[in-house]
Amino acid sequence: MSTYGEGDPSDNALEFVAWVKSETKGSLKRLQYAAFGCGNRNYRYYNKTIDDVVTGLSACGATAIMPAGKGDESNCATEEDFLEWKNRFFSTLISLFNLVEHEAGYEPEVEVLEDVPDHPSQPPNCVPFVRGTRKQGLFSVVPVPVAVQRRIATYKESDRTCMHLELDFTAYRQIKYKTGDHISIWPVNPADEVASLLQTLELDTKKDISIRILPRNDSNEAKVPSFTTPYALFRHYLEICAPVSREGVLFLAGLAPTDMAKAELKALARTKDTYAQFLKDNYITLSRLLKHVTKIDPSVTWAGLPLAFVIDILPAMKPRTYSISSSPAVSPRRVSITVSTNPTRLAAKPDIAIPGLASTFLSSRSPPDAGTGGNNDQTLATPWVIHAQVRTSTFRLPVSLSVPIVMVAAGTGIAPFRAFLQERAHLASIGREVSRMLLFVGCQDASNFLYQDIIADMQCGLLAGKLKVITAFSRAEGRNKQYVGDRLAELGPEVGRLLTKEDGAMYICGAASMATSVKDVIRTEVRDLEGWSEAQVDEWMQDRKARRWFEDVWG
Repeated sequence: MSTYGEGDPSDNALEFVAWVKSETKGSLKRLQYAAFGCGNRNYRYYNKTIDDVVTGLSACGATAIMPAGKGDESNCATEEDFLEWKNRFFSTLISLFNLVEHEAGYEPEVEVLEDVPDHPSQPPNCVPFVRGTRKQGLFSVVPVPVAVQRRIATYKESDRTCMHLELDFTAYRQIKYKTGDHISIWPVNPADEVASLLQTLELDTKKDISIRILPRNDSNEAKVPSFTTPYALFRHYLEICAPVSREGVLFLAGLAPTDMAKAELKALARTKDTYAQFLKDNYITLSRLLKHVTKIDPSVTWAGLPLAFVIDILPAMKPRTYSISSSPAVSPRRVSITVSTNPTRLAAKPDIAIPGLASTFLSSRSPPDAGTGGNNDQTLATPWVIHAQVRTSTFRLPVSLSVPIVMVAAGTGIAPFRAFLQERAHLASIGREVSRMLLFVGCQDASNFLYQDIIADMQCGLLAGKLKVITAFSRAEGRNKQYVGDRLAELGPEVGRLLTKEDGAMYICGAASMATSVKDVIRTEVRDLEGWSEAQVDEWMQDRKARRWFEDVWG
């Protein structure tokens, strides 16, 4: 079971969790169970849902056959945590019920038919494959031109940057957005990684043949189009740059063409620690893993590796979601986003960078520089097209302009607040009275304070006397490190009064770890200001969450 936000269960678990926590569920003394939770340690209520369920079941006499497992997505370890727990679970079942375990071989979930006649070789323009039914609040996925692209920050790291992009929705009058909404972007895999995988699987000459992909089980939801080509499959529909899981390596070992290759793969994935060490030293994708084995055993060829296995083992291409950094009050048909390019690095070899998929895709064109503010829009001479989908959000400004707001951002978390300020400045320009605004901004130093020129213009112009900007620089030369939590504490009484006495709204956008530290500071300041107990602070926080506390956090 998953835990979200402030210890909340997923939507499909709400009724079950409410029942488990109720007083009317009766005796469960005949129930034996095992439990695993999916959570993120960066959030305050780490795996609270599974803890609540275990407590509720145990209180009614149910027996846990083993301790609850917990997956931690803060270090991308959920799958590995689950694999370890699953192995212990099977061992427990064997012991309790005298079962016999046997090694399961690979069984494909799909069937791939080649040279399918009378069918399109690939969908028009390789449109994204959207799984499931359309949900409320989602518009269609559409191809939109990138009309403006510019670099808006500089960093000490040469391969790190931040981009401002503007997407032109002029052709889609039916698609509208609101201040605070999100937009999902479907990335495209790098051409060199596509070519590498095609070459390694010896599919170069067959990359454009028509193939049909059929699920072997009717209950399996398709994750790629039924009709496509190997090239389109690797370019648009599978995450070929994703790391290969340890379980995937073990399945691959069962299909390895030589004993030496099989032994190498089994040795790599023997334990959690052996594979973790391998990943510390190596940047691995499926094609890179196959090439690694070929270096160990040059006689290996992967031409016989079933394409069905590749489809099964790789995740489907997923969109990346960004906060919209523009307001429709100012820019109704141009939707802007803010994209940070910050490659991760191998733990044992920091000189080797692992680029992000969407950030690399969105910054792949060479943009003009425009400082850190970006007032001088430069339209691209040749717009390029990406696939995007507007998504509604609950990250909204108060309806009443008299409600003061406190905004806390770190890095690209400034994006939705640029939109907030655009809207408030527009309203001020037509004579509307707007409330006070505090904006806390955390970044390395002034050179990567995103949109600072635009924000400064509003602070001195249309929002003069209304907007107060407080910066926290973590790497500024000649100054002590400061984080947004530190600056919040410095202005604690003022922030506390805005949120309590004036019933203001609180907004946080950025990393989940930052959001946790901000909430701790707010709790302390409000408690001291009001003289409340911890229970009273908890009650106030719950009221804030229901009415005027908004978070857009990740990680």
